Amino acid sequence: MNLPAPISQGTFDPSREAVFEPGRDRRCYLPHLKLPPAAVCVELSRLAYIGNRRVLTSLLKGLGFTQVTHYGARGASRAFLAQSEKVSALVFKGTDSIEEWLQNIKFAQRHWPPGGKVHRGFIEAFGPLWRELKADLTELKSPVFFTGHSLGGAMASLAATHVAPSGLITFGAPRVGDQAFIALLEKFSVDRFVSCSDLVPTLPPEALGFHHAGVMHFIGEDRRISTSPTDEHVTRERLSASLNYQKNIAWKRGNLRLREMADHAPINYVAAVLGRELA
Repeated sequence: MNLPAPISQGTFDPSREAVFEPGRDRRCYLPHLKLPPAAVCVELSRLAYIGNRRVLTSLLKGLGFTQVTHYGARGASRAFLAQSEKVSALVFKGTDSIEEWLQNIKFAQRHWPPGGKVHRGFIEAFGPLWRELKADLTELKSPVFFTGHSLGGAMASLAATHVAPSGLITFGAPRVGDQAFIALLEKFSVDRFVSCSDLVPTLPPEALGFHHAGVMHFIGEDRRISTSPTDEHVTRERLSASLNYQKNIAWKRGNLRLREMADHAPINYVAAVLGRELA
């Protein structure tokens, strides 16, 4: 039996470790697979950072997945396909370092064979993984959701233009491509979760021709989730959250200096999305 670690919707971890070393937390917060897809996918996206195939497989089978397949070179899991009779999930791991992601980001767009133009760096990261895993998606019998946090969400979006999933669910994901690319994702449900001041979903800039797909679920300063909020609401929440963070949290030892970074932590997405279902 899987014994989940406790978590509540109000939990917020501002530590550097939560963003830069999310794989160090090897606890599982998901009690079972009968929760809504977003609640399942958010924890799977966080667990992907563990990387260790043996540990991941043990946790996933404890949840009820009967088959787990890992992908990625040098023994570390960069993506995994977890299957059960009722639901399956293709989960992509996010970047190991947000600092590296921001420093090496390549805003140039490149033609994407299924249609439109896509962020060059994402294509380069996606290609080797896709060649390894694509054959395993042809005979799935249960509904399959594609998901990932940060760069993992971008990878999941690219995969969805090759094989249509039952749904695409991303957390703290960047913009991936142009409007022609976004049109490819209109054939199925797309839900993207954004944690308040998280910097990553604001990149690459719209001014450079990048856009988001699907329905936005916005996690406010109080960790409550609103669907398709107005731009004014988002701006107001982000300003308040950033100011309060600087006043009350940023100066404490071990904490990140900016709310825009702290909001990107996978555990903070888990607390808001999964915590709401467990309340």
